[in-house]
Amino acid sequence: MHHQKLLKILSLFITTALLWYTRSPLLSTAVFFGLMMGFALQRSRICMAAALRDIFLFKSFYVARAVALIILLSSLGFTAYQYMLFSRTGSIPGIIKPAGIYTIAGGLLFGIGMVLSGNCILITLVRVGEGHTQQLFTLAGILVGSALGLYHFGWWMGYGAYSQLKLALPQLVSWPGAVLLQITLLLALFIAVSLAEHRRSSLSAATMTAATASSSLPAKLFRPWPMLTGAVVITAINVAWFLVHGYPWSVAKPFSFIVVPLAKLINVDLSTSFFFASTRCRELLNLGIREYHELFLNIGTVLGAFLAALFSNEFRIRRIPSWRNVFSVFTGGILMGYGARIAMGCTMGALVNGISSMSLHGYLFLPALLAGAWLGTKLLTSLVISS
Repeated sequence: MHHQKLLKILSLFITTALLWYTRSPLLSTAVFFGLMMGFALQRSRICMAAALRDIFLFKSFYVARAVALIILLSSLGFTAYQYMLFSRTGSIPGIIKPAGIYTIAGGLLFGIGMVLSGNCILITLVRVGEGHTQQLFTLAGILVGSALGLYHFGWWMGYGAYSQLKLALPQLVSWPGAVLLQITLLLALFIAVSLAEHRRSSLSAATMTAATASSSLPAKLFRPWPMLTGAVVITAINVAWFLVHGYPWSVAKPFSFIVVPLAKLINVDLSTSFFFASTRCRELLNLGIREYHELFLNIGTVLGAFLAALFSNEFRIRRIPSWRNVFSVFTGGILMGYGARIAMGCTMGALVNGISSMSLHGYLFLPALLAGAWLGTKLLTSLVISS
């Protein structure tokens, strides 16, 4: 009990020190949003990897329903903001990336990797905050995969030809048609997974009530959240970041910037990667990771999950179950890092916010991710669980 109190005091000191260290409105805001996201994800237990894995492994759509709701609600918020800026500037903000064979290959590899590691990149950060030491090997794998993805990026992209393939739905049909199509597709997806979960659900109303009953708001905050409540809170944080920052949440990209100085330690220069050919990426690389706000989103997410677990009395350092697990999560991390780099997004950047931005690359990423999750489940059951 004494150690828990010391940890809580230390955690508040670390949070304050981090906010002071940034001393920049943008970086401090990134830390604050990361704290909120990490807290919400830890309390709601929403996991993008579990959402797809459980469909194939347990025939469960419980987590998938929450993820479908996040995409649907985020899309509503994104669309309003996009149209407002489009009417002023003529450009469509959001994560609108090129779509091609690299999107499919990246989604497939990412889907396999997230099942083998047990988490997507975003939830890996949450698990690290909770004290899961084996997920440090996942992070190491993500860095290795990101480095390999940077090295091969130009080959996948065809050195420039890809730039013509950036398309969003409003560029193909009218804005009313694009919005109607987007909302219809996402609403149909949410209804479909909700009906599928309703048919097989074993959760009783009494269980749900017991999970949410409490006498005060602070008590509710530190109890497990219903997933749909978590989905609404996560959506609010996600959309608010887009409104504040002007660009949606991205998780995988910071690893590509972190790995450049690390690679230089072994005399490998990744700064010449075609990934850094764009003016924006080159500027961020030259500024250094100290000024890269999306890195502080990730740091804030780890710290937010740590605070949520600590003040809920759930934090503890969890030992590595076996070295077989290490091999699985490290390999999964490599596949996720590589897949996210060549697809230009992960479950947050390409799936949730790519689709919410009405980008075709998000819609192309989804079926590839599903196929990868199916293959990953087959590998997991045959190589890991059966062993």
